[in-house]
Amino acid sequence: MRRVPVGTLVGGLVGLPAGVFGVGFGLLVGTLVDQAVLRARERRSITRLVEDPLEDTAQQSLSPEAAILVLAFVVGGTLTPDTQARVLQWLIQRYSTPRRAIGRLERIAQDGSALALQANSADLGEFLRRRLPPAELEAVIELLLSIGCPAPRVRRLAERWQIPAERYRTLRDPYRVLDSQACAVLGVSPAAGPDEVKRVYRALAVQFHPDAAAGLDDSQRRQAEQAYLKVQAAYQTIMREFDI
Repeated sequence: MRRVPVGTLVGGLVGLPAGVFGVGFGLLVGTLVDQAVLRARERRSITRLVEDPLEDTAQQSLSPEAAILVLAFVVGGTLTPDTQARVLQWLIQRYSTPRRAIGRLERIAQDGSALALQANSADLGEFLRRRLPPAELEAVIELLLSIGCPAPRVRRLAERWQIPAERYRTLRDPYRVLDSQACAVLGVSPAAGPDEVKRVYRALAVQFHPDAAAGLDDSQRRQAEQAYLKVQAAYQTIMREFDI
C-alpha cells in the first residue's frame, strides 16, 4: 500500500475545517512541503557521500543512477534540458528504473547544478567504482562522452577507474570533434584520423618551412613564415584532440 506523504496528509487535515477549498489548498501546500523535504534529503545524501564516500549510510542513501546523474553535472559543468532528458532516458533504460524512482531522478536532474557544487568527480567516481562492474563503468564513460562532457575530465575519470588507455580511445573516437578552423588551415576533414593529419601537416611544413623561403623576397618570406606558424598551431590544436 502506498504511504501518503506526511506534509500532504497534515495539509489536508489542517484545511478540513475550511471545507472543500480549504482541503484542496492544504493538500497543495502539504505537497510543496513534501517536495522541498525530499530535495533537502537528496542534497544531504550527496553531501554525506562527499564527506565520507565509503560510509555505509552514504552508500545506502544514494543509488548508482543518482550518482551517475550528478556525476554528469560535475564532469560536464552544466547540462542543457535536452541533455538532462537524454541522461535520464539512458539511466531508465539501462537500469530498468522502477516507476517510483523516476520522479526522484527527475528531481535530481532539476537540482543537478546545485547538487554538483557539493560533489566532485573523485568522490562520485570512487563510489561508482565500488558499486558497478567494469563493463558498466565503461558504459558510463561512453555516456559522458556522448553528451559532450569535456574529454580531459572524462579521461581522468577513466584513469581512476583503471580503464586501459587503448580501450578509452576506442570509446572516445566516435565522439571526437576536431576544431573546424584548425582543420580548414590544414585542409583536412573534421572526420580525419591522426595519420592523415600528420601526412598533410608534414607536406605543408616542408612547403612553408623557412629553409624553403630562402629565395623569396622579404614580403613573400614573411607570408611564408606566418603560414608556417599557422600550420604549426593548427596541427598542435588537432593533435591535442587525439591525445585525450
